[in-house]
Amino acid sequence: MVVPRYTKIINRDFVLFECIVILTNISFAMIMPVMSGAAISFGAGGALMGLAAGMYAIISLVSRPFTNPLVDTLNKRRQYRFGLVLYIISYTGLALSKGVGPLIAFRCLQGLGMGIMGPVSAALAGLYVPEDKAAAGIGANVLLSTAANMAIGPVLSGFIVEHMGYSACFLAAGMMCVACLALTLCITDLDRDGAAKYRMGPPHLPKFEDFFCRECLVPGIMTCCFTMVYGCMYSFMFQAAQEHGVPGIDIFFTIYAITTVIIRPATAALGDRFGQGRLIAPCALVAAVGLAVCANAHSLAMYLVAAVLLAIGYGSASIVLLVICAQRVRPERRGLACGTYYMGMDLGTGVGPVIGGVVAFAFGYGGMMYFLIIPVVLGAVIGCVAPGALRPLGGEARKVQGI
Repeated sequence: MVVPRYTKIINRDFVLFECIVILTNISFAMIMPVMSGAAISFGAGGALMGLAAGMYAIISLVSRPFTNPLVDTLNKRRQYRFGLVLYIISYTGLALSKGVGPLIAFRCLQGLGMGIMGPVSAALAGLYVPEDKAAAGIGANVLLSTAANMAIGPVLSGFIVEHMGYSACFLAAGMMCVACLALTLCITDLDRDGAAKYRMGPPHLPKFEDFFCRECLVPGIMTCCFTMVYGCMYSFMFQAAQEHGVPGIDIFFTIYAITTVIIRPATAALGDRFGQGRLIAPCALVAAVGLAVCANAHSLAMYLVAAVLLAIGYGSASIVLLVICAQRVRPERRGLACGTYYMGMDLGTGVGPVIGGVVAFAFGYGGMMYFLIIPVVLGAVIGCVAPGALRPLGGEARKVQGI
């Protein structure tokens, strides 16, 4: 079989793969906001509630030293399919769980699946587009999947939980992953079909330099700081709105997703003109204002204003940081670079809900929102102190095309 030579971002393989990624992420987004509620229904509170919500990210982080080196050496499509199988088992186990312990255990299994699929997804997105638009493909992959899961996942899970319960929600997420597993048979297997130039050699035991990409360490740390907001926003927004007596909070995530899509062309243009790294501080400022608005929100309108601000702030920063990672390495090391980004995301998403749950238990959800301003500011300060660590490979700004 002839390996396809892609000339446009919009092509059959990329569109099919994005459908798979979007469905996978919607299934994830259905679970994330209801995990703390499921844990509470079994009597959990405080740190245990946060652990049930964020434990998957901690396991995903721990698995990275073993999964990251394999991204660029083993068959990427098979790795993604294996991750889907772990998701299906995890969701089925969550549906059958009768206590907090099993919830956390199957959430850990999902974390292992995420540790495999996260960097593989970004690496595959960069392969199914023309080489000179790989960064755009990766950025589009994150943008589309994030927008879809935020717009659809929480609304869908809220409806299912309200009318059919938590188990039905977990099973519905599992069925989505079954559909994704079938769709993976329809995309070109580049590793099998001869694209050996994307592979770094035979599989090997992890070495220290394989654990993370040194060039992407600083943006990975910044990602960790920013992603604490994501973890807590997803895990506790329903509870925060309930504390303030605000109904219909599902639409918060829809407005967030729509804003993320609308604002991305502007941030891409600004990044091309001024450099991706220079966008981080303004994004942090907007995110901090959004958290402050969220902390004082006592109406749905205020929560929606916060959603717009957080999408402009955190949503833009998260995509910018991934693009920075992709631009700082050669194409054959892009999987490891994306893996480093996802290590930061895992750490922030895992630690954020645990700490946030403790803070919320002690000071309320408003106090938790104020607390989250600290890591956001810290991430911006790191970027300002080490601007050289955010520059593209070779030191010259390269345009991110296509989005």
